[in-house]
Amino acid sequence: MSLFDKSNTRSQGLLIFLGAWLIINLLQAWAVGVHEDEAYYWMWSRWMDWGYFDHPPMVALIIKIGKGFFSGTLGLRLMTVLMSTTAIYLLWELVKPYQVKFAHFCMVVASVPLIHIYGFVTTPDVPLFFFGVLYFHALKRYYQEDSWKNVLLLAIVIALMFYSKYHAVLLVFFSLLANWKLLTRPSFWVTAVLSVLLLTPHIYWQISNEFPSIQYHLFDRSKEPYKIANTYMYLLNEWVVFGPLTAYFLFKAALKVKLEGDFDRALLVNLFGIVLFFFISSFKGWVEAHWTLVATIPLVLLAPRGIQYLSVGEYKWFKNLFVASLVLLMTARLLLGIPAGPWYSLPALKMFKERKEWSERIQEVAQGRPVVFVNGFQKPSQFGFYTDGAHVACLTQVNYRKHQYDLWPMLDSLQGKSIALVGYEGQLPQMQTFDTPNGKVSVGIMDDFQSLGKIWSEIQNPAPTYSAGQEVKLEVLLTNKFDRAVQYHFDLEGASPALLPTFWKEGKIVPVAQQPIPLEQLKWRQGEQRLQSVHIKMPAEAGKYKLMISTCQFPFERRLSGRAIDVEIK
Repeated sequence: MSLFDKSNTRSQGLLIFLGAWLIINLLQAWAVGVHEDEAYYWMWSRWMDWGYFDHPPMVALIIKIGKGFFSGTLGLRLMTVLMSTTAIYLLWELVKPYQVKFAHFCMVVASVPLIHIYGFVTTPDVPLFFFGVLYFHALKRYYQEDSWKNVLLLAIVIALMFYSKYHAVLLVFFSLLANWKLLTRPSFWVTAVLSVLLLTPHIYWQISNEFPSIQYHLFDRSKEPYKIANTYMYLLNEWVVFGPLTAYFLFKAALKVKLEGDFDRALLVNLFGIVLFFFISSFKGWVEAHWTLVATIPLVLLAPRGIQYLSVGEYKWFKNLFVASLVLLMTARLLLGIPAGPWYSLPALKMFKERKEWSERIQEVAQGRPVVFVNGFQKPSQFGFYTDGAHVACLTQVNYRKHQYDLWPMLDSLQGKSIALVGYEGQLPQMQTFDTPNGKVSVGIMDDFQSLGKIWSEIQNPAPTYSAGQEVKLEVLLTNKFDRAVQYHFDLEGASPALLPTFWKEGKIVPVAQQPIPLEQLKWRQGEQRLQSVHIKMPAEAGKYKLMISTCQFPFERRLSGRAIDVEIK
């Protein structure tokens, strides 16, 4: 029997494990360069709000809190490290009453790569994981005693989960699926109403911004047709993130647990329900490997209890593979903490590569001007992080997707000013192209910048079908969605602000030769709406398309600044 298995030393073992976990993750948080998605969420923390384009606001809040104590990556990740460590303690508190061997609990936690990664990397999954653990604590209490205190606790925790990430709905749904009789409890409906009331600020934010998160997650992410690679890569990725050497034994141990009631059933249904849900989702689009992080909660709560039911041979294999797995994981974490290593060229690691020199070179060319990136939300965010909040903005074109920068007013204040433009593939005055450790960068200077990104277009009363190659007249409603009046003019080369159609088929842009259609109205009052007639040519091939009329102006291509409609070409 090991030291950790003796009851009189179990508390000491817990302190040693949690202390080691805390110290390792604090060092990792300090040493590893900021991930490009973390930089995006760091930008959110500078513009606190009740919601954001991609996710609810909790990740911005925890970064904001951490920044109050430390700068740099340690401040960005401080709350992640603390929440991860606390979550492990709370998981042990849930497992402990089942007389689980502490060594088995540690082995399960330490063998899952996902838990290691989100022990220091800050994304919305981190608060969801933390509040997910609290959710199972509250759910167990609610099963044990249907009291007002437990109803209120459950409602608060559910709201905090939804403030973290929308995947919280899976934990609630599969808990209900495991015990549908909860629907007959009046207190369940009280819990639901209280949770919704607590979420009112976020719901109001969604309404005020025309439900951007719902539009993106439920519709825009699924434009491309099914690819079999999405499904087999999901299976491969999940095998890796749950533990390529130990996952088989962990899931088998979870299945061997003798269920003792509603709570155990909820754990089992959540574990396999979440994994199955994302497997089915892979038939609709790409599934990120880390989306199943919440499934590790029921896995950690079940697997240590089921390890005792593995055969002698299986347990021996599990112990040996756990040691090998831990060595590999700790080696990977050590290498990740060494800057500029050749392993940063690997796809899974290159997003952590520092961009400090890259950011400084761009700043040198900009010479104090605001920096505007063409497309993307990660690079401008990394630039903002490594320059400690320099003025940065983003132009979103039709070959990219909308994101939080499209909701922020950063471009609004740049009308008529001189900017540094990064990522434009054409020619601009004072264009410089240079090499950095992060690749080649092109930066040009543009005086008298004009943005049409919030001149919003909506096609009015389109026909249900059109003929291939047909030239048609459409009415387009244009709306000034800037928070003030704007006025445009011809640029230095005589080009007028214009409109251009964009066609998508199966998620890909279909080229159709079109001449720019000059924008008839150059001066716009705040909120002003105007109709403009446009003549466009339909695609030459039959099929179902998406069509958007976009604003454009030299030197930019079409902006993602309108509502797309479905058109059928026959």
